[in-house]
Amino acid sequence: MAILTPILSKWVLAPLFRRYVEQRFATYDHLSNIVLMTSVLSAFISVAAYAGTSILFGAFLAGSFLTYLPSKHPEGPFVVLSREEGERERHKSPTFVHTFECYILDALQYVLAPLFFASIGFAIPFVRLWTGDAIWKGVVYTLLMLVGKFFVGIWIPAWQIFDLERNDEKQMTTSIRLSNGNLVSRLRSSLEPALLLGFAMVARGEIGLLIVQIGYNDTPYVSDAGFLTAIWAIMLNTILGPIAVGLLVKYRGKGISQGAWGLVLEHH
Repeated sequence: MAILTPILSKWVLAPLFRRYVEQRFATYDHLSNIVLMTSVLSAFISVAAYAGTSILFGAFLAGSFLTYLPSKHPEGPFVVLSREEGERERHKSPTFVHTFECYILDALQYVLAPLFFASIGFAIPFVRLWTGDAIWKGVVYTLLMLVGKFFVGIWIPAWQIFDLERNDEKQMTTSIRLSNGNLVSRLRSSLEPALLLGFAMVARGEIGLLIVQIGYNDTPYVSDAGFLTAIWAIMLNTILGPIAVGLLVKYRGKGISQGAWGLVLEHH
């Protein structure tokens, strides 16, 4: 599914849609959008369920597929500045995002999302978490998960050391800066951005809990002890990650934003 969906979308389905179907969508606006969205979603989750993978994965692919379908040129029916323009102009159509916001977003925010989070909370065996065995295993696994995600930040100092430059022939070459002073300076300037990236990757959240619940309820591979350990690790990482990011941004955010890896650029 992951391989064939983008291939078929790019070279088969999207060209057919843009040539034979797209212009007719402008006639029915939201109605044609919602019919196509429902049909594509049903098809993808059916294939995912039949293949034995998560229907959530199928739903994600369905959304990605629909995003790529419309043409991107300015004259295309789906290229509009606002939902009102798509509804008002005869040869324009609201986007799939507009249709989602118009008909589904309120139900998602006020009904489906609370039920989703409540279902995750219902599935957590709160009392069984408070045993010595579950706690120490959860703490150890928390540290392992933290290190695994935090390791992502090492690419920033690595990139600083192995600086990629273009030569006169516009070919990429790698130059290693061997000067000790320059090396120390580069490492020092990249330390805080690396910490920020690493801590930002630590947090898991409700998706992690959802995945471990699927493994526990629908597969034979997650034991009771593994389920409790994973819950501890996910919850602790979800708490530690945002706290660390918040403290780092509060006290060092200005320096990071104005540095080589920041988002604030100085104009000269």
